[in-house]
Amino acid sequence: MKRKRVPFFLKLKFATPKKDDLKSIMLKNLAKGNINVNIDNGLEIKLFFREVAQRYSDSLNPLNFATLLKIPGVLGNLMTLYLFAAPYLGALIVESKRRREALSLYHSFFNKNAPNSQKIAYFTDTYFEVNGVSRTNQDLRKFAQEKNLDLEVIISRKLFSLEEKLKNIAPIFEMPLPVYPEIKLGFPDPLELVDYCCQNNITHIHAATPGSMGLFGMFAAKTLRLPFTIAHHTDLVQYAGIYSEETLQGALRKYLSWLYGQANKVLVPSEFTKREVIENFNTVPDDILVFHRGVDLRQFNPGFRDEDCFGKYKGFSGRPVVLYVGRVAKEKGLDIFCEVAKLVKERYSNLTFVVVGDGPYREELERKWGHIVIFTGMKSGNDLSAAYASSDIFLFPSPTETFGMVVLEAQASGIPAIVSKEGAAKENIKEGETGFSCVQEIRAFYKCLVSLLKDKEKLCNIKKASREAVLSRPLEGGLREMIEKITC
Repeated sequence: MKRKRVPFFLKLKFATPKKDDLKSIMLKNLAKGNINVNIDNGLEIKLFFREVAQRYSDSLNPLNFATLLKIPGVLGNLMTLYLFAAPYLGALIVESKRRREALSLYHSFFNKNAPNSQKIAYFTDTYFEVNGVSRTNQDLRKFAQEKNLDLEVIISRKLFSLEEKLKNIAPIFEMPLPVYPEIKLGFPDPLELVDYCCQNNITHIHAATPGSMGLFGMFAAKTLRLPFTIAHHTDLVQYAGIYSEETLQGALRKYLSWLYGQANKVLVPSEFTKREVIENFNTVPDDILVFHRGVDLRQFNPGFRDEDCFGKYKGFSGRPVVLYVGRVAKEKGLDIFCEVAKLVKERYSNLTFVVVGDGPYREELERKWGHIVIFTGMKSGNDLSAAYASSDIFLFPSPTETFGMVVLEAQASGIPAIVSKEGAAKENIKEGETGFSCVQEIRAFYKCLVSLLKDKEKLCNIKKASREAVLSRPLEGGLREMIEKITC
């Protein structure tokens, strides 16, 4: 007998509130007449489900690696409850279809020369935080604003924002991500998301992240019969293997396989990442699109060089300066960076090693290596540009990169990069011309760095070549390509 396919959510153990709680909510709302579902009483429906969802969220406090496994079950239960709102959702589907047809007719008859009638809802779990995905999201919103493109970035946070083209839908509940507490998972009301997309004539939905906002973005797209794309920016499965046990890693792989399977297209930033997604998530190769990122050549350039940039820090030993920029976390290979610093400084005492960034591993690293390596903390804007341009070599041993944006920023600033052969960062260099890649071993990075330090003429030539190599990769071109692939 053929086994029946069961949705991934339904395979996991449900985490439910007390029956008495649900019963009291149902009775209270029935008394008010709120369960009589139609498109005219949407507010009452949303209030009802918001109260139910709040009760479910209590089972997830505090959020840790163990309770992360409960999230799909909680969401599965909530989605089941939304069956009560089927007539309301059905009315929204009809209205959304009629709106799209009306707009299509309008453009056909009265506005034939309009560039396009597409409008993108861009869902993301991270926007204000300091990381590569957030920076891409901020750049894309700014680009859409400058070019007057129909793109709205959708977030769900308890804070309030008045930025143009940034829509914040308040969450029913919000929880910090384990290990990355500055990133908070917001859980908005799916009905409100669907209603917003319908009322604002959204034609395409894209998820920049696979967290709660990516999941609810998929729900809105499927409900309104809209094209849905998702990006794979971060190797979450590998991170889970570093910070937790195999149970979470396996569950996360199943979840991402399921979520990517719901998408029309999966966008990835490198050929390496495309191969990883095909292998790990059983994604059809033709459904994966590589978009090529660019770099802000005005913000990152050699003109920001300041010979005294690091002189104010205790531990500055002179030049050359070897730099790392990025999140200070275990998965970034910073143990190798510090071990290499120790070995090289035994040979070149006037060398300075600098780590720019912050994260959960900083305190431990600084306590152990603070006498050898300068830890500046977070830098942004012109301070970050000066840190890049005022260095001489970029040492980036992270083996978990899906792209490695900091490598492009370093090259644009005129400094060569030494990167790991593992991960996608190596795709951003021309071996021996604009940088070098090493196997993930301390001695390999040590030998490569010493070789470059010994040959000043070679170092000078590679610096020039690094800058020239990224001149053909402006930020605007990369953002435009991403939008084209979301709507293709």
